[in-house]
Amino acid sequence: MILDTFIPELAFSSALSSITLVNVADDVNFILSYKMSDGTYQEILSEPYTPDNDTNIYIIGLQKIIDGYLEESPVLDFKFRFEWGSNEIEYLSRIIKSSTGLSSK
Repeated sequence: MILDTFIPELAFSSALSSITLVNVADDVNFILSYKMSDGTYQEILSEPYTPDNDTNIYIIGLQKIIDGYLEESPVLDFKFRFEWGSNEIEYLSRIIKSSTGLSSK
């Protein structure tokens, strides 16, 4: 499995709207968590994904989920975990709330 989307240590929420995995041979469980004030992580999303016919997995709509947790605190630490078979990869990222569109008045 290759993570085709860069998950930086510091990012705007609009930069993590979707994640792409390529060359995936097995089902992947994706777990998204955020860091609470006591230092522990609270799981907010856990979903299994099956690769398509081209051995890719697309995880979409993440900005909407992440932004919901950034309403009260515009900066939070998130954990992105990918599990398949007996393997696991984890990325930590501090995410800042951002918007992708311009508002007009």
